[in-house]
Amino acid sequence: MCPVPSVSVVMPARNVAPYIDAAVESILAQSVTDFELVIRDDGSVDGTRERLRAWARRDSRIRLFEGDQLGLAGSSNWIVRQARAPLIARMDSDDVARPDRLKRQLEVLRADPAILLVGSLADSIDADGRRIRPMDPWRIARRSWFAPFPHTSIMFRRDSFEAAGGYQPLAYCEDWDFFLRMANQGRVAVIADALVSHRIVGTSSSSAPEHQPVVETAIARMLEALPSPGSEEPYRAATAASAPQRQTERVHPFAIISSNTMHLWAGGTPRVLGALLRRGRLRADMASVGALGWAVLAQISPAMLRLVLTSLLLGRGSIARLKVRRGRVYDWRPGGRNAPVFVTCEAAPSAARD
Repeated sequence: MCPVPSVSVVMPARNVAPYIDAAVESILAQSVTDFELVIRDDGSVDGTRERLRAWARRDSRIRLFEGDQLGLAGSSNWIVRQARAPLIARMDSDDVARPDRLKRQLEVLRADPAILLVGSLADSIDADGRRIRPMDPWRIARRSWFAPFPHTSIMFRRDSFEAAGGYQPLAYCEDWDFFLRMANQGRVAVIADALVSHRIVGTSSSSAPEHQPVVETAIARMLEALPSPGSEEPYRAATAASAPQRQTERVHPFAIISSNTMHLWAGGTPRVLGALLRRGRLRADMASVGALGWAVLAQISPAMLRLVLTSLLLGRGSIARLKVRRGRVYDWRPGGRNAPVFVTCEAAPSAARD
């Protein structure tokens, strides 16, 4: 029987042949070597499965499973059940991890048993690996119900995952729902450094026009499930909407803009003005005005909108750095102010990079 590794890296994969090599290689190149990489091919038909078989033959730390498509939540729950370690790191199969990612997250969880999950900031890259969106420290400085870290960056305790009920079969937003349920149980932390690069490409199923009403309604459902501002009540899990509701109900304008953001960063031209007018719950408020301005500029010149958003990210990032020290570990408090976590490990200030 092989000894239990310190951490299991779990990677569901489906039809990511152009990117899977970079994702797997970034994990095998980690400065920490005591891990297993558990991969499930979720019914790929584009050559991903063959690439994964080649990697599994080359490195004994890879445990490869193959099966029919289970979907995001089903595949994610299934693969966690196969992991052997008490600590689980999530890795998406088209992203890239920095060599010290596992080391720094292991240090945080080992230093403070009260922390149940730790994520990190991220930058974004395109299909060719070019950086298209900078790291955003403002995500830590702001007050928000939105997690400051992407799904691909998290490491969590397996027993806490099970206590939270794992991933729920929602129509998108499974990761956001999971983060909030974990935060209901205990402390969630974020490392103020980009330990992963999140790849944004224009082939995501969530960006397909026929799927937009489903994605928009899923985001709207999540917004409705959040406690009211200032409330001390815990998050109540969102529920999936029925198909007729997805097509007809009006939703918060943020849901429509949010569902198209990745398409914009991938270089596409989101045509959301019509959707806002048809389905958006528009009012005489800044949220509606901002959403309409976003939609109009996206239709006229998506390149200009990307430039405006990049400038905004860089500007607010400069302001955030007055409060957020790069490399420091912060508590994420959904809906409230985040606070620094002072832990006696190398993952905090000494690991910061300029």
